Amino acid sequence: MIPEFPPTPDPNLDERVAELEIKLRRACKVIVHLQKRVAHLEQGQSQPASAHPISSKNSPHHSGGHSKTLAQQVRSA
Repeated sequence: MIPEFPPTPDPNLDERVAELEIKLRRACKVIVHLQKRVAHLEQGQSQPASAHPISSKNSPHHSGGHSKTLAQQVRSA
C-alpha cells in the first residue's frame, strides 16, 4: 500500500501530542519516585534487618502499589 503524498495532516495532532506529554510527565514522576524508593531500600538493606522491621515488611506491598499505580496511570491517561 502506497501512503498518500503529501500525508493528510491530523486535525487532532496537537491534542494527541498534549495528551502524550502529560502521560510522559506522569510516568517520569513515577520513575523518579521509584528510583528514590529503591535507593532508600538499598541503604536500609545494608543495615541489620532488625533495624527496619516496618520498612522491610511494607516494601513489597509499597512498591507493588506503585507498579499498579503506574499501570493505571498509563491506561487512564
